[in-house]
Amino acid sequence: MKKITISIVFILLFHTAMQAQWVQTSCPKSSGSTAFTSTGSAVFTSTDGGDIYRSTDGGGSWQEKNTGMPATCIFSVFANGSNVFAGTMGKGVYRSLDNGESWMAVNNGLSGNDTVNTLIAVGNTIYAGAYNGIYASTDNGATWTAKNTGLTDLLVWTFTAKDNKLFAGTINGGGIFVSADNGNSWSATNTGLSNHFVLALAVVGDKIFAGTYGGGVFISADNGATWSAANTGIVNLNISTLVRAGNSIIAGTAGKGAYLYNLISNSWTNINTGLTNNNIYSSGSDGSTVYIGTIDGVWKRSIADIPTGINLLTGNACVKVYPSINNGIFNVELTTVYKTASIRVVNSIGQVAYTKEMPGSNAGPVQIDMGKAAKGLYTVHILCNGEQFISKVIIE
Repeated sequence: MKKITISIVFILLFHTAMQAQWVQTSCPKSSGSTAFTSTGSAVFTSTDGGDIYRSTDGGGSWQEKNTGMPATCIFSVFANGSNVFAGTMGKGVYRSLDNGESWMAVNNGLSGNDTVNTLIAVGNTIYAGAYNGIYASTDNGATWTAKNTGLTDLLVWTFTAKDNKLFAGTINGGGIFVSADNGNSWSATNTGLSNHFVLALAVVGDKIFAGTYGGGVFISADNGATWSAANTGIVNLNISTLVRAGNSIIAGTAGKGAYLYNLISNSWTNINTGLTNNNIYSSGSDGSTVYIGTIDGVWKRSIADIPTGINLLTGNACVKVYPSINNGIFNVELTTVYKTASIRVVNSIGQVAYTKEMPGSNAGPVQIDMGKAAKGLYTVHILCNGEQFISKVIIE
């Protein structure tokens, strides 16, 4: 009964996704939305008009939260636990300890007139990417230390982190830099990256995505060692932002709107329905909803309603996954003869937890043993005879 119920829910979600669209929120325009972050039930967006807005109802309503902020463009906003940080143009970093109700400068170690484009936390360290390099704080922003050894391009625009590595995207010809020692040293990692104007970085599963202005999107499947262009389906190669949407990723462009990446076909599909402005400045997610910012305000869309371009399993599918609720051991049954097939199991945060390649064979069940995996919801991806199927299992 549980298996049948789950299959019906998947069918309904897929039907809804195909009809879903972006919805404009009530967030004031205030020039352009430059960044998003979330903590608990609160979503924040910053603007180049010098405002910060907060929503506590999933983007339904927004309140201005500027007390203590200087009158200047705000390039970045970032939540680290219960604390929220804002990177400004020419005024350094500001911090809120009360969920955005009030702000104060935290620039000890900064020059005081720094323009801070991006912020990220890795472990207990917060990193700020500025026009003059990278700074790190291990005391919640109270003090900052420059971390620029090996960084030959100090115009840092974006960060991401994967495993034990921190990646920095720059926009003055340096491309992408990587640090494996908490920012103490950096080295360029641009093999295959033909465009070094890097505006966005993001991680989905075992892949790192880089969005460039003029060169489109590049993907690394080897932790940043090499990069390959991935632009099939995109008609505008000016990528302004990237945001993870469940187990996929959305790219925002300067002029052609939003594109969703299909991890199997390695191609992009335009998903602009509902948008009235296709010049996307920024994007973010609170885990259940994707937000994008333009000069005309903020749009939102449920991640559950975003089509993934894959086949959801039904009771009549040529692939069966059972039992859907299990102890980490379950079966994938191919009900037809196949030439090649592969299985990939992904956890709820997009990490690949299990893979299996299978040579051509007759139909029959294949046992998947994930007995040591953490409890939770997993997505099972099966690639069979050139088609991908997806199901979900719960490990108890």
